[in-house]
Amino acid sequence: MYGFPPGRTGKRGRPRKYGERLSPEDFELESPKTGDWKVGVRPVLTRLWGERVVYAIVTLPKSGNGSRRLFFSTKDPESIILDYSKCEDDTIRGYGEDNKKFLPLACYSPRWNIEVSYYESKTFWSLEEYRVRSREGIERLVNLECIAYSAMTLLPYSDGSFSCYQSASAQETRFGIGQEIQASIIFSSFVESLETVKKRSHLLK
Repeated sequence: MYGFPPGRTGKRGRPRKYGERLSPEDFELESPKTGDWKVGVRPVLTRLWGERVVYAIVTLPKSGNGSRRLFFSTKDPESIILDYSKCEDDTIRGYGEDNKKFLPLACYSPRWNIEVSYYESKTFWSLEEYRVRSREGIERLVNLECIAYSAMTLLPYSDGSFSCYQSASAQETRFGIGQEIQASIIFSSFVESLETVKKRSHLLK
């Protein structure tokens, strides 16, 4: 990610294609009245899109907890046309015409949770490693995966003993709940073995 190249100096040599290299830390962030994020937006150049100007959007939670995240918009925010009176999203309505530069982020936010759940399903629940081939089998597997993922996500909020995982990553949550399930299975097997031994001892007497 780079800034725009400096103007021609009249010296010999090939002009620079890119300006100074940029990182998310180089962005000045603003705090819009609506939304939970501090946001910084600026046009940049990248090697991915060559000479095409794209818009880099850097976010940081207003709470201060978390790290900066970087998004790219290939559409100029000023070119986005919306009928704000018919928009159902409070954040988008709050930005309005005065803060159009934040609109790409606001428009993408409703989809962000879908992207997160899809990523976690692939990464931690092996959704992309299915072996079934029939359409019906794939649909059943996806439904089962979604049920398991939803149960894991909701459990920390419905059961106080798992509340420590409310702010944990999907990997930590899956590992922790998996350990609890494994311990429960081992304990149940141990109790069942004891009951079997007791019954046999009683019969021998």
